[in-house]
Formats: sequence, structure tokens, C-alpha cells
Amino acid sequence: MLARRLRDETGALRRYVNMYVAGDEVRRLQGLETEVSPGQEVLVIQSVAGG
Repeated sequence: MLARRLRDETGALRRYVNMYVAGDEVRRLQGLETEVSPGQEVLVIQSVAGG
């Protein structure tokens, strides 16, 4: 399921997942409750860490 990969045990967006709606980060909007209008671009990007 996609939801398990995007959300943690509390239902919040996982720490290393970044989601954008129309170029705005959802954490700065209404989180996972952010409304998406038809035609708006939604990006889901997993952070990459390493050394």
C-alpha cells in the first residue's frame, strides 16, 4: 500500500518523504489535508541521505 510508505504509525507524513502541491510543500500548508484541485501538480519525493 502506498499509504504505509508515505505515513508513519501516527498517520503523519514520514520524516524523509517530501510532498509538494503546485510547488508548495504540504508541511507548510495543511499537511496531508491539503486540497488538490484538478490539474494541480503533486510531487512525492523521497529524501536521499548518505555519505
